[in-house]
Amino acid sequence: FIVFSEIRPKNTDASYSKKIVHQIDSLIATGVEPSAITVVGTSKGGYLTKILSSTLKNSAMNFVLIGCCNPNDVKENPDIHLCGNILSIRETSDSLSYTCVPQKEYSKAPIPHFKEIVLSTGIHHAYVYKALPEWIEPSIAWAKGDYSGKACQEPLVVALDSLFEHTAQPFSGVTLISQNGRTLYAHCAGFVDTAKTIPMGLGYQFVIGSVSKQLTAAMILRELDSGHVALKDPIRKYLPSLPSWGDTVTIHHLLTHTHGIVAIDSPLAFKPGERFDYSQIGYALLGQIIEKTSGKSFADYSNELFRSLGMNSTYHPSIHKYDQLVTGMALDSHGNIYKHYIENSDEDYFTAAARFISTASDLTIWSGALHGGKILSPKSYSLMMTKYAVRQHPMLGPTDYGYGIIIAKDNSQLGQYGYAPGFLSLDYYIPSTKTTMIVLENLDTHPNDHTADFFYHTQIQKIVLRYSK
Repeated sequence: FIVFSEIRPKNTDASYSKKIVHQIDSLIATGVEPSAITVVGTSKGGYLTKILSSTLKNSAMNFVLIGCCNPNDVKENPDIHLCGNILSIRETSDSLSYTCVPQKEYSKAPIPHFKEIVLSTGIHHAYVYKALPEWIEPSIAWAKGDYSGKACQEPLVVALDSLFEHTAQPFSGVTLISQNGRTLYAHCAGFVDTAKTIPMGLGYQFVIGSVSKQLTAAMILRELDSGHVALKDPIRKYLPSLPSWGDTVTIHHLLTHTHGIVAIDSPLAFKPGERFDYSQIGYALLGQIIEKTSGKSFADYSNELFRSLGMNSTYHPSIHKYDQLVTGMALDSHGNIYKHYIENSDEDYFTAAARFISTASDLTIWSGALHGGKILSPKSYSLMMTKYAVRQHPMLGPTDYGYGIIIAKDNSQLGQYGYAPGFLSLDYYIPSTKTTMIVLENLDTHPNDHTADFFYHTQIQKIVLRYSK
């Protein structure tokens, strides 16, 4: 390559881009093909590069935007319409780096090729000031016309990208794969709302369905670690208003769905411990027991735990501080999108079972803390991961069940699927490689067919397991 570079004067403003426009016009005038010209900008230079892209309006040119997008780009810079082949590179540890997808979606100029690469160097915004191969090599490949974005990517990334690119079923949500704290793959697609006005992003919140049970199970085991409960205690010890069957059902039975409870005012369906019967009511009762033993509301108890772990976007729904919750949607028989998730009066009661609100990033923090020994004692963690019953899972078939968590037959994976109308979740951990996979979706494509509905979740799970080494 012939590289043009110079140190910008201090306090350079947007007018500096006019000089670069003149340089590029001069190159094209001398016969240089626009497709042979690439502009790379980092941080403020990336902002200037966006102005260049919008000003030149040459769809054959290549642009690389590194660490320069923010959530307010469209609002603050409504006149910028990206044009050309755009490669966006950002860093997970950088609070100044944000996805460029919203600005790409807003732009009315042609963008023949767009790709966003998410790095995880751990050095925050400093990555834009270092000559790192993590961003230099993809930039070189882009300048050479390789618009696949697969240069320097791991087979896992290629396989997951291929899944999303070559599957007709729509996907609206977030996928985040990490290993030992390092992001391996991040993917956002679809929209936040039914009007399709707000593109999806990593920071948005979802109702996580039965993934909530994993969180609640860990909380009751924290009460065990504190000496406030015993797993073999009958639950009427903590909830004395329960019917007499509360003397035969234990906390262990609630955790393992072997309690037989169908309704508070009905007889048990079977003798506690006799068989597995997946339900919501057992975990709802666990939330009430935590309130009794801790002396705090379940909302306050869970909120304090989440904040202590740095999960600042995770909430009990009764704490109405979440402001990035996406709309839970579904497709009707004609392919039209409608709002599917409706909050109701039972919301608080069933939070412990299926209604916590969280983000992909926060659930990744949770996974690292839970499996890294930061939430439970080694003894309680071992109890949580012990196989107690066999569940006939609608997508996975026969699986072993611990406390609020599914355990693969070969112990290769630990996790949970979650469903609430309009929300489909997956939270799994691979112990051998310390790999966490989070998939949060807000589009119910097959409301009456969970096997088809969770297609992306099951395929992502298979791919990650195949390439996680």
